[in-house]
Amino acid sequence: RVPPSRDAAPRWRAGLAAGASASAVLVILGTATAAPEPLRAAASGWDLPTAEAVGEAVEAADTGEPYILWNLLDPGNDRLGNFWAVLAWGSDPSGEYLDLPSGPDAFVVWAYMATGQIPELCTLVADVPGIDIYTTDRDLGSELRTTCPGAVADVLVQDEGQ
Repeated sequence: RVPPSRDAAPRWRAGLAAGASASAVLVILGTATAAPEPLRAAASGWDLPTAEAVGEAVEAADTGEPYILWNLLDPGNDRLGNFWAVLAWGSDPSGEYLDLPSGPDAFVVWAYMATGQIPELCTLVADVPGIDIYTTDRDLGSELRTTCPGAVADVLVQDEGQ
């Protein structure tokens, strides 16, 4: 029998401390924000993303153009689809990632913070002219033109459940 290494105890303690810290962050964020508590959602059966959300995100990504999902499915699935969107249009055809913008105005921050208000969409369209917007909202194009004069975006209206 080989005696345990002296390094095993510090590594074990470090692993336990890291796990406890991660759990504490999840619990604090789950109770201190309006976002659903992730541990409870995972324990009761995570239901996002739906197959429909994955399909929409993949289909839109195949166009090779910047895109977002806006009132297409439901807020949770639209948000997840938008996170994938930045990865899809932030990479080249071989899958190599390009330099993604960072900072408070980065798309991934916008996707996380967006609450579904048209002025937020105006901000994104100004930063990414010509972006494709997949939606089921038939009035979005006219609403966007009214709220964001000069906005350049392609609003692609889909039938619900398509």
